[in-house]
Amino acid sequence: MSEKVERAVALLKQGLTVKEIGEREGITRQATHFRLKRARELGIWDGTGLAVRAKYESEPRKLARSLLERSPDLTAEELGDLMGITSSAALVHIKAILSPEAFKAYVRASYEDRTGTRKIHPENLEEVRRFYWDDELSVHSIGEVFGCSGKTVLSFMKKHGIPRRQAGKESAIGPDRAEAAKQSFLKTRSVRALSEEFEVSYYSARSFLQRIGLLAGKLNGPFGKLQGKAPG
Repeated sequence: MSEKVERAVALLKQGLTVKEIGEREGITRQATHFRLKRARELGIWDGTGLAVRAKYESEPRKLARSLLERSPDLTAEELGDLMGITSSAALVHIKAILSPEAFKAYVRASYEDRTGTRKIHPENLEEVRRFYWDDELSVHSIGEVFGCSGKTVLSFMKKHGIPRRQAGKESAIGPDRAEAAKQSFLKTRSVRALSEEFEVSYYSARSFLQRIGLLAGKLNGPFGKLQGKAPG
């Protein structure tokens, strides 16, 4: 399996898409994604470089791709200036060109280079609104993009009047969010705060904490504070 995984990564680095790798290897797209996932687990691929190629690209999208290929370190503002569009419009092109993982890394690096901090700034308002409502990202996922906590995202949304989706958008806290949820709870000791940050129902949050052994005491009223100290 390791040889197949390494071969998939090598083809990816040559610029092939997932579909093209599957065709070359004689496997399905799902099998190709599995090999790339295995490559990340083995530490031989960092999740970057997976570009999405559309069958048809508009001229602005082609221009954006060309500029990024020549200068990968361009910020959204710089790309927008070169294309004669706003930074938000440039960010839309960048998101379409890069893979989800590469896009998160790009945005995080861009804002850290510019601000030196991991905070969301007022000029990010439309990006946050679009990520939350159009792309339906959770506040935790948006926090990953900007390099901050989901709680920071919630505070930013409340401050700038971005309405919340109906509670329980996510049905449960899955394995991919388990560690982040655990660390968040250990900071706040609040089931209610956890349910809000990860956008699950109160009872889903409580069930998750019980499952991983962090909810050992009785709940103190409707706010979800634990009585006594949680283990771990």
